[in-house]
Amino acid sequence: MATSGGASGHNAVSMSSDGKFVVVGAAPSNQLFVFNEKGTVVFRHESQLNTDTILDGKWATIGAEASEGTQKGIMGTSTSPDGSKIAAAYGDNYVRFFSRVG
Repeated sequence: MATSGGASGHNAVSMSSDGKFVVVGAAPSNQLFVFNEKGTVVFRHESQLNTDTILDGKWATIGAEASEGTQKGIMGTSTSPDGSKIAAAYGDNYVRFFSRVG
């Protein structure tokens, strides 16, 4: 599977239990993709960078380069059995939930 639109790496992958959908989380682009069993992108979302100043302290101990890539990335994904609901865990300590329509 190839993603487009600036995705530079794939940190997280999960599959619906029926095997019809694969969820891919990319970093550092903050992009989330859902592919159907034919490899077609059926859902795509790109989250904005979290600019919460509390994150400055969190990342200060690991260095700017590490924090830049980590904060922007999706670290984990999970999907409902039918692939209609998606949870994505981001490097900014937030989990975001999505519903795929169709």
